[in-house]
Amino acid sequence: MVAGYGRTVIVRSRRTGTGFRISNALVLTAAHVADAVGTIEIPKQGIVNCRRVWVSNEVDAALFAVDVSESLPEVPNTSWGVLCSRAGKIPVEAHGFPDFLASADTSRREYEQAHGYINPLTGMMKGELHVSIDTEIWKNKERLWPGMSGGPVFAHGKLVALVSKAAGQAARLVVRPIVDFVYDPGFRQVVQRHSGIEIVAEPADICALTSSLTPSRRPTSIAALVRASSEIVNFRGRNEIFPKLIRWTDRSGFGTLLLHGTGGQGKTRLARQIVRELSRHGWAAGFVANFDPIAADVRDALDRLAYLARPTLLVIDYAESKPGHIQQLAQQMRRSEIPSKLLLLARSAGPWWDAVRHADSDLEDAFQDAEDHKLEPIRGSSRDWSMLFSEAIKAFVSSLPSLNASATRDWAEVANSVDMSAVTFDKDSSAMEIQLSALNALLNAANDERMGGNPVIDQLLQHEVRYWHHIAAGHGLRFGRGEMLLDVVSAGCLYGAADWQDADEIIRRFSTSLSSEEIRVACRELITDILRRDSNSYWEPIDPSSLAEYLVVQRIHHNGKLLVEHLPFVREHQMVNALTMLCRAAPHDELIWRLVKQIVIQHRHRVSFDLLAGIGAAAPNPRPIAELLKGVASKGNNAQKGMIDVLSGKSRSVDQQRSLWRSYTQAFADVPESRMQRASERVAHLADLLSGVAPELTGGINLAMDVIPELLGKFKRIKRELISANEAIDLASGGLRRHRDLDTEYYEIAVSRTRRASRAAESALNYLDEMHGAVRAFQRSPATLEDINATLAELARDVLDMRDRLERLNAETRSLG
Repeated sequence: MVAGYGRTVIVRSRRTGTGFRISNALVLTAAHVADAVGTIEIPKQGIVNCRRVWVSNEVDAALFAVDVSESLPEVPNTSWGVLCSRAGKIPVEAHGFPDFLASADTSRREYEQAHGYINPLTGMMKGELHVSIDTEIWKNKERLWPGMSGGPVFAHGKLVALVSKAAGQAARLVVRPIVDFVYDPGFRQVVQRHSGIEIVAEPADICALTSSLTPSRRPTSIAALVRASSEIVNFRGRNEIFPKLIRWTDRSGFGTLLLHGTGGQGKTRLARQIVRELSRHGWAAGFVANFDPIAADVRDALDRLAYLARPTLLVIDYAESKPGHIQQLAQQMRRSEIPSKLLLLARSAGPWWDAVRHADSDLEDAFQDAEDHKLEPIRGSSRDWSMLFSEAIKAFVSSLPSLNASATRDWAEVANSVDMSAVTFDKDSSAMEIQLSALNALLNAANDERMGGNPVIDQLLQHEVRYWHHIAAGHGLRFGRGEMLLDVVSAGCLYGAADWQDADEIIRRFSTSLSSEEIRVACRELITDILRRDSNSYWEPIDPSSLAEYLVVQRIHHNGKLLVEHLPFVREHQMVNALTMLCRAAPHDELIWRLVKQIVIQHRHRVSFDLLAGIGAAAPNPRPIAELLKGVASKGNNAQKGMIDVLSGKSRSVDQQRSLWRSYTQAFADVPESRMQRASERVAHLADLLSGVAPELTGGINLAMDVIPELLGKFKRIKRELISANEAIDLASGGLRRHRDLDTEYYEIAVSRTRRASRAAESALNYLDEMHGAVRAFQRSPATLEDINATLAELARDVLDMRDRLERLNAETRSLG
């Protein structure tokens, strides 16, 4: 939905103007529109009375509280935005009900959605922002602005300003940035009192790089109640590290700090508090999203980081798996004259951290003063933990009704049945354990269950599974005892899915149990409901991560097929997800790593040395990967031996760390160069594999012998075209860094070459379909036809995906002229 539609209202008070519903009970408008009382008209809903509860004539802003006795449609949380860069032409929209769209008697007004742009330096001396309207109706004839006053102005869906007046000959609108009043204590208190939400103004002009701190929807499962992002239980503790981090942000220039610690220690929640604290003091602060570095809006946002107008903090969670993001953000932020900080959150300061700091000689000075702090467990007395337990009970009592399956329970009454005196904790307990214990105590009491002997994480899993069955019933699915449901959710957590095709491939691996296409589609939609966190993701592990990791380890021990029948055949990025999670969750689990070793040896053409080394660099404990690498390393290859030494802790050589960096970025990067390089390697492996298979099929299946030479030719063609495309990308890489000066000709060559490679891959798949009768012969060969099909299918998808991305990039480049 368009950001302002359905929430923008007509205000009638001192004057007629426009307002915006920032919550169910509050309307934001211009001060010169607002008298002590008035009315608001919600189009197609009706007119309600309102009274002014806050006003600032200095910044021309006011708040009306609407009559709560009236039944009004609910509105979602407001996304507040600040402009953090002085770079120009920020696209915006202004919404309202101007006079020129009013009827003759002004009783009815039409809605106006005017688009334009802001140049942040224009009007700066007066403390104003100017919107240059880009809509044709304004260009062709001067229009009357009255009625638009108080209307919301959005940049990338975030509320950044209010319309105040016209500028000059109505060619522009003068707007008041929300930063002029959102830091006012009186304003914040009124909003907090009426909505229960603390305002956090997030970066708007670089939002292509960030994710919203404001929850976009209510918790959708039991586990969601204990996510850091849900913030159900109030933040407490960390009285030593919190002020240290704030003092670190006070330093001038660019700085990087790594905050690391085991899962469940509260790294993400602490970082969210830092973001909130800095936001209150005028900073632009936010968490970094998984962005596509060649997308136009991302390139624009990266460019703006070099021209910051206000202090900026960006937080990268799971930083160990995002080397490309770290490098790209550091390159731009260090150029800014305004203080900017990069806060990295990770499980450990392992080989990846050394690799990041020494990877690039151009960036080495940027990380020269980088700090790292280990987040130790909070130590508390039994009394401290009992108080936190009581607070958590109260918080969950307020939040559990938001879950559909729990909405009808009287949770206050359930809480009264919890025997607080029977709950004891020792000094080694953690804040996460206390919260889990409180949630479990409520759910156990509600279901009249006794699970006291089970670990708290196991109790939470049992309650979560019960909730999954409730959701499954809504999809028309019944899983009986739930073993199948647990296995499918575990596979989704372990491998992840970037899109529905990835998800479908995982679901199809359970085809013997999920018998029909209709059931498989319903199952995919169910798992998407469980694992999808927001509109920008598809399948991600359950949060908190400790629950996902516990579930995955338990299910692999129960059913090793989750590894044996999936890991060799998933896409490369899913393999990276799986092995990274296993390194975090079970670094010393002999059964799991024995299975992984068998898979790597049997399917070594699918799992390259460089891929494993890159995954090992990001692991909190890389030793399981180092052991695997010893089994696949080429004899006499000193570079590979050096990387194994770094991962094993035997070497800290800068040259070897840089070699590891290349493997590390290849494993986790999603830029054209890396994707094409990995595709070329897969083609080479397949060509070698088929060359070895051909002699064994002699005299076996004549059809296969006819087809294999054709396949070899196709693979060579694919490799040749991909290498050529990769060279074109390299020649254009200077353009990629400069954004506006991309070399269109080289990208056209890259697109053309990837198209040819795609056609060759599709043709090879057709040949493989013809060879289906040779399955048995291939099964007696070093690799199965299923292996080849899986690898070739991934290759085809990668080539098609890169073709689409490069075509979009080519179109964007052309549009720049």
